Amino acid sequence: MKTFNAIFWIMCVMSALFSACSKDVAGGVTEETNSIAGVIYNSDQKVASGVEVLARSVADTTRLYKDTTDSQGSFAFKFKEEGLYGVSAKTSDLAYYELVEYKGATLNVEASLNKFTSFTGKLTLSGADYNEPIQVFIPGSPWAVYTNENLEFEIDSVPEGSYYVYVRSPDQSRFNDAYFWVSLLPDTLKGSQGPLPTSLATQAPSDDKNSVYEEADNSPFNFNWTIPMSSEYGLVGWWPMNYISKDSSSIQYISDARGRTDVGVVYGKTFLDSGVLGQSLVLRGSNDFVVIESDRGVLDSATALTLEAWIYLEDLNETEDVTNYRKNLIGKVGFGNSDDRSVFSLAIIKNECEVEGSPVLAFFIADGSGTSLDCANAVVDPNAIKVGEWLYTTSVWNGQTLSLYVNGAFVASRGVSVDVLTPSIESLYFGKENLNFRLDEVRWSTVAISASDVLYRYYNQGGVQ
Repeated sequence: MKTFNAIFWIMCVMSALFSACSKDVAGGVTEETNSIAGVIYNSDQKVASGVEVLARSVADTTRLYKDTTDSQGSFAFKFKEEGLYGVSAKTSDLAYYELVEYKGATLNVEASLNKFTSFTGKLTLSGADYNEPIQVFIPGSPWAVYTNENLEFEIDSVPEGSYYVYVRSPDQSRFNDAYFWVSLLPDTLKGSQGPLPTSLATQAPSDDKNSVYEEADNSPFNFNWTIPMSSEYGLVGWWPMNYISKDSSSIQYISDARGRTDVGVVYGKTFLDSGVLGQSLVLRGSNDFVVIESDRGVLDSATALTLEAWIYLEDLNETEDVTNYRKNLIGKVGFGNSDDRSVFSLAIIKNECEVEGSPVLAFFIADGSGTSLDCANAVVDPNAIKVGEWLYTTSVWNGQTLSLYVNGAFVASRGVSVDVLTPSIESLYFGKENLNFRLDEVRWSTVAISASDVLYRYYNQGGVQ
């Protein structure tokens, strides 16, 4: 319901995109008052009589109310259940749709029937080969279809306007329900590249490089949408950083929220402070770090890996006598010991991997057999790392390619020779470098998420455009 509340408010705020907007009128549901009432006009602004009008509950689609406009174009519905309703009407060549929220006071609607239009789309399920029908619909409306065996769909005879389109997950254990935004106006056909979290529903389209909006394509489909993968699917480690606990020996530790790996033993003066979601782990200098002695084999034989983390750099602690360096933020690393069997490292590097000048973010991977974390198997952000602000970093390895994202935006990729991870005895480390920084919401999973998933998770976790 939270999602649909956001949809309702944006539809009223962006009134220029809609043919109607409702308002509360004092009163309640009695024998004398209505829940939703209004007048419908034709496109020439003359009243539309004899038109069937529907009001369908968004929360319970079986709650459907019908009325037919009278000679004055008026219609009315009486019901007691509060919530969001889709109000729609349709003639042989015109239609109307609006999403309204009934809160116990009568809603008055003045609406115009608009010309028909249609749009097409093709769905992709991230990391899955799927051909069963998937439901695609406009909330609270009669416009609902199922995809064909190629996950293609067409919704036709819809009124011109801007709407949110829902796609129902075919497998809740692996994929999320999602909604997408479309603008079907006479001179504009736009839609979202990826699924929209509630936090983005109040934002108008943007030309920013991080934007989820794009001009629609007319061949072969107007929209190509990827259904978001559940953040629980393939998850093998999650560190929310909200608590530091003590055992009977007063050893401090943080815990994997899913219990798949060992606890992380806290060293130095490491402490918690405000983060992106709740608290964050604060590490200042090489004596502040966390060690997870064993990942309990969760990465053994993995052919894909996604590492997500919010990072806030306070100070790079640079000195004039050190012109190049590599400083680990998060990694399963051996720190160059004689039997180093490192697997991965998200690090800050300077004057390494053919990138000179300012410090940058890099992600290294090795197979865990004893090969080093070298630049041949690393992806590097060409942009200088930002200090003094939260950054959502996502590193993705799919068995062939490394990809790096910052704040939901793709920044770099590179083909690598690592195709599988072998068992490694190395511990996992947060920090252990001369670096002052904060960590929040660290996750790793043994699936390679898509660019659409990255952007969706960024906005879902409070990222702003």
